[in-house]
Amino acid sequence: VRSIGMPLEAKEETGPGEFHFFPRPGAHARKGSQGRLVVVGGGPYAGAPTLAALASLKAGVDMIFLVVPGGVADVVQGYSPEIIVRGLGHGRTFLEEEASALWSLVQTLRPDALLVGNGVGTDPSTVVALEEFLEQALARMPVVLDAEGLRVMEQRGGSPFRDQEARRLLLTPNTREYAHLKDPRSPALAPVEPTEVRALARQLRATLLVKGETDWISDGIALWANRTHHPAQVVGGAGDTLAGVAASLMARGLTPAQSARLATYWTGSAALRLFPRTSYGMTPLALSDELPGALAEGLARAPDPRNAHA
Repeated sequence: VRSIGMPLEAKEETGPGEFHFFPRPGAHARKGSQGRLVVVGGGPYAGAPTLAALASLKAGVDMIFLVVPGGVADVVQGYSPEIIVRGLGHGRTFLEEEASALWSLVQTLRPDALLVGNGVGTDPSTVVALEEFLEQALARMPVVLDAEGLRVMEQRGGSPFRDQEARRLLLTPNTREYAHLKDPRSPALAPVEPTEVRALARQLRATLLVKGETDWISDGIALWANRTHHPAQVVGGAGDTLAGVAASLMARGLTPAQSARLATYWTGSAALRLFPRTSYGMTPLALSDELPGALAEGLARAPDPRNAHA
């Protein structure tokens, strides 16, 4: 690893080698064998979970299901025929009394991983519903918690769920959301201190991906930094794209830390490839469309370990 004057606490910087983590399909792959992902989101902001779901497809997951409040299901289904949409209830938000029904619906879809929170809004009833839902989910499968879904952790005041573990939960806050995770009463942003990221990950029994000028990743033990991205990548919706990529990788068996490392470097590489064509008009959909090209380039530089001789 080349030295770039990083803090001593940072054990590693992401690089082309992250593509070694990518789970390449075998000769006997079948539909669903490359991951089944359920995105639980939407309501007030129906586009956010859709962007995440489309990114997960571009990242290689086989089956993508989007569970949204029933009142917006038809709108979301109209965005893309590639996404299987399931509506819950009849309103435009998830309600506290629907938590059990939400878990039952998700179970029928047989997911390998979940992405929760994109576009759900901040209604207190929704936050309670997601908290009850996550009590069930985290005991059984990997989860990425993003966007408004992070308010569940804020509401818990740093108290982990009963079955929460760093190997099962990935939190993907931006710098403002990270500040609120540390202290919900925090009035202002402060510089991200890498050692504090690691300490908070340990406290929450989760893997943290703090998005910023430098992306900091920690599972509470190790610490990684990603500096591969472009300033144009801060466009609205790019965070949903990143979450979709990470969730896609977790659905295919990568750990939260591996998923965060590859997802940040991969989407950053895609943005660098895309910028000469879009300049500062980069959009999250264009970023998703660039993911396969960045993957092909990355895999060409990271030979398939299955072909290595013993």
